[in-house]
Amino acid sequence: MSSSLVTFIVPIYNKEQHLRECIDSIAAQTLPDIEILCVDNNSSDGSVAIVEEMMSADPRIRLLHETEQGLPQARNCGMAAATGEYIAFVDADDFVDPRLAELTVDSARCCGSDVVLFPFADNRLDPDKFKKVWARKLPRPGVRALDLGADLSLYFTPSVWSKLFKRDFLESNNLLFDPELKQAEDVLFSYSAIVSAACLSQVCDPPLYFYRRRVAGSMISDRSSVEQSFMALKAYDKLDHWLQVNGKKDDFEAAFLRKLLSEIEYTFDLTDDFEAFRCYFDEYRHRYADAFSSEAAKTLQSLPMYRTYIASRDFDEAMFLRSKRAKRSFDEERHRNDEAIRKAKKKRDRLKMEKERIQGSRVYKYARRAEVLSKAFPFSKKGTGKK
Repeated sequence: MSSSLVTFIVPIYNKEQHLRECIDSIAAQTLPDIEILCVDNNSSDGSVAIVEEMMSADPRIRLLHETEQGLPQARNCGMAAATGEYIAFVDADDFVDPRLAELTVDSARCCGSDVVLFPFADNRLDPDKFKKVWARKLPRPGVRALDLGADLSLYFTPSVWSKLFKRDFLESNNLLFDPELKQAEDVLFSYSAIVSAACLSQVCDPPLYFYRRRVAGSMISDRSSVEQSFMALKAYDKLDHWLQVNGKKDDFEAAFLRKLLSEIEYTFDLTDDFEAFRCYFDEYRHRYADAFSSEAAKTLQSLPMYRTYIASRDFDEAMFLRSKRAKRSFDEERHRNDEAIRKAKKKRDRLKMEKERIQGSRVYKYARRAEVLSKAFPFSKKGTGKK
């Protein structure tokens, strides 16, 4: 089987609603040397029929079957069959920019990258509109994870679909998705890859992936249950163990703890069950008490998230501190909006004064008078007209 430059892996489980749009967006890549591996994971709707129809029109599309249920298993199936020099992951209810392969491969080859980060947009606020999600820029085109220090997690999300991976790098580091993880499976895979990479690079604009947060049945809604939240903690337990076994714990302990802080904040933002979050909060503090008393944690003690969730005495105090932070954030946002309105009004008044100044000048008045006279007494230009 001939190899391709980029392999796109699309796990599918009952995604017929958006599947055709997803595959069409991949097939439309400006870099045509790609393969699209659609991995069916026991779908019971019309997803397989859609892929089979599209295969007949585009030989780059292949259909694989993974009978063991689970997103990690489906992605591992696709990775085992991939022939591309690079691998990209796409969820079946999302879609991509046609320049994704071209721009990320250019970045990878320019910098010699094992992993390329790129921006995405989501429809968190409006199901029909996608807005770019903020992402911090790397300090230079090619860096190592170690160069980013405790701020490592600020430069990327765990989601594998916001990255391009070099295939032989993944294989040489034996990086696969853990089938035991039913939630936050991207955390272990993405962070293991990031800290193992000899070089990271980044495409800053435009957003290349469009993530549907608001889709019926999407896993994003499941994080509101305490059971699913505990499953996410299991991914961090495994990542902590992986760092220890691979001799990277000392170098990345502070970065790991900072990511843990963002995880509890993320869970709070998703939950709609206050008492469920109380259970999660107690388990979180119990499980990672020793970690947050380590030497590495001292670098994080000035962070608002640390003071809220770790330094607080109990859940009630944490929620009080969280509400204060939320109010302060709201007040700051309102101040920014008020300042923007004030600047807009000031600019409008300045333009109005400038317009009045020009209209009051002698040059403008003479020009205006000449314009009026020319309309009142039109005449032919010299040398024109019929003889």
